[in-house]
Amino acid sequence: GEIDRKITFTRLVDRQFSFSDSDGRLSGWPDVRLVDGHSVLEGRLQMFYKEQWRSVCTNSKK
Repeated sequence: GEIDRKITFTRLVDRQFSFSDSDGRLSGWPDVRLVDGHSVLEGRLQMFYKEQWRSVCTNSKK
């Protein structure tokens, strides 16, 4: 997104998820998080991929 065109995530209410017994993560949905924001509702989007947190839409190594 951009300063005047922010990305908004919404919750899917009709989809069933189950928790994994081993690590407690949701199955059927990628592991995502926001980091370096001023609140829990903003920040840089990261996905857990190949055993590492990786930034989305950037060449950053963070």
